[in-house]
Amino acid sequence: MNIDKFVEDFLSSLQFNPYFFFSFYFLFYILFLFYPIYLYISGNKKELRKIFIAIIIGFLIIALFKFIFKRERPENSLLKKIDYSFPSSHAYFSFLFLISSIKTTVFIIVFFLSFLSIISLLFLLVHHLTDILFSIFLAIVIYKLVDKFFERITKEKK
Repeated sequence: MNIDKFVEDFLSSLQFNPYFFFSFYFLFYILFLFYPIYLYISGNKKELRKIFIAIIIGFLIIALFKFIFKRERPENSLLKKIDYSFPSSHAYFSFLFLISSIKTTVFIIVFFLSFLSIISLLFLLVHHLTDILFSIFLAIVIYKLVDKFFERITKEKK
């Protein structure tokens, strides 16, 4: 049995009220608005630039992968969407904000919003587990590459 099917069957068997997790699904949009505004207000312009670059790169890669792989959403998905499942933009952006916020004062808030948003994707059967894991991996790689790019630019200016 593959891991995606195992996780989907397990979560379905728990018989949680899906509307409980439906509210967490929308926490992503609060996070998407909140975190860049926080970076702007706190004066962390360098991190804000890194986030915007990682958002653009991630959006393009996710759109390309969805077009190439055309993976259908889980069979019993509670959110019937017209787009494809792989990779998860919600998980990518949530985790991107999470790793970016590690050294900030809002880390705990971003952690909970990200965690609840990502968990809701599984419980609502909007994404397969592997969609989410790949998106988290993608967020880490892109953030690290953008961070290295900014380090290199900073060193060259000196």
